[in-house]
Amino acid sequence: MESQCLGLAGALGLTPEIKRISPRAPWKFLPPQLWPWPLLAPGPGGDRLTPPWPDLLIATGRQAVAPSIAIRRAAAGATVTVQIQNPRVSPARFDVVITPEHDGLAGPNVVTTLGSLHGVTAARLDEAAAAFADRYAALPRPLVAVLIGGANRQYRMPPACADRLGAMLAEAATASGAGLIITPSRRTSAKNMRRIAAHLKDVPTDIWDGDGDNPYCAMLGLADAIVVTGDSVNMMTE
Repeated sequence: MESQCLGLAGALGLTPEIKRISPRAPWKFLPPQLWPWPLLAPGPGGDRLTPPWPDLLIATGRQAVAPSIAIRRAAAGATVTVQIQNPRVSPARFDVVITPEHDGLAGPNVVTTLGSLHGVTAARLDEAAAAFADRYAALPRPLVAVLIGGANRQYRMPPACADRLGAMLAEAATASGAGLIITPSRRTSAKNMRRIAAHLKDVPTDIWDGDGDNPYCAMLGLADAIVVTGDSVNMMTE
């Protein structure tokens, strides 16, 4: 979610001050309209929300809704608030709401996007591709990037699904002579990655294991084709 906020700030040419909140009980269990003191909600692990209030506040996620509304009120209109994703409260509580079309939200201050906001740009891809070119130079072309997600509230990735994905990737790579560059996400289980990797032992493959610099943007920049699991709107949009 943070990447969506940073993507918008970057598109505006701004370097933001980042505030991360981790609401304590009872706030984290309640819908935002029931938070009695939103600016006191961040727990011990969260950043304090204190004046001076910013000119522009970009926020996202359910737990940021009540603090964003409270800051707009405390700033007496001097802070422009932009809420990314459906806030599940009236959009009129913010200056602008940016939400993907699949959320089905509409209003005079609602901007809808086909997917999610992000910070991937052509310049960023070119820079990353140059930095990681040597790592992938020995792999055959076409080069196929594979972005693997995992289970969430809408999707499941049981072992049988991981096996099927691994077998399909191996078959496609063998038939086309392709090299595979693969990255899991934070939601990809180690067990599923082992199952996928087992199917690819005879295929030219590079799997990022989390060590060292993240090659994610390089993979997007270098790939001739991209395979992405359908559980993440963020990954599909990027």
